[in-house]
Amino acid sequence: MGSLTTLTFERRLDGLRYHFTRNGERHGRPAHLRIDGQVLCVWSPADGRHCELPDGTVVAKPLETIGEETQPPATVWRSFKNGKSYLYDVLHGAPSERSEEAGEG
Repeated sequence: MGSLTTLTFERRLDGLRYHFTRNGERHGRPAHLRIDGQVLCVWSPADGRHCELPDGTVVAKPLETIGEETQPPATVWRSFKNGKSYLYDVLHGAPSERSEEAGEG
């Protein structure tokens, strides 16, 4: 499998989307930066696949994971920040590459 260059986190509550693009590697695995530069989706030996803030605070993880994924799993993720939590579906590829994508909303 080739290296994933883009992914989207889509919030189940309201369809809000956050887009990420490939941004180097962390611990030998692909890292993806949210396009606003505020969140990095990475892998680490301690936390497995997760999203973190620039200060290293973990703010999202997949609900189900084997912990050794080379790419962020296309599954349900839970975010947690400032006492709030949301569920997101992670979609691989650019919107134009996903036939089920209905467009931005």
